[in-house]
Amino acid sequence: INAEYGLVKVTISPFQYQEKKKDLSDPYVSISIDRHKILQTKVIKDDLNPLWNETFETEVSHEGERLYFWVWDDDMVGKEKLGHAHIPIRKIVEKKNLKEKLFLMTPFKNARLCVDTTA
Repeated sequence: INAEYGLVKVTISPFQYQEKKKDLSDPYVSISIDRHKILQTKVIKDDLNPLWNETFETEVSHEGERLYFWVWDDDMVGKEKLGHAHIPIRKIVEKKNLKEKLFLMTPFKNARLCVDTTA
């Protein structure tokens, strides 16, 4: 996207597994425009269905096509990817207010992340 798009507001809400996972996770979400990380939620310890309710505002002033949401498990050594999803930035800009339940590309069945965006 271009500098003309300006400010984007993103709210990260619950992450839900729809199946039983044996181990607890310490999940967080990193947000990127294409491959450029721009934001990150706090880590929520020992939770499979975390409720972040975190809102971020960021200037979107460089070219980009998609807003990515990467869900990670914060481990003692490193991190493990739990899944990811994306929204085309044009869709956010055209709709102005967009509320989505994103199904993650993940090895776990039916994991989803709730996202609110405003351009």
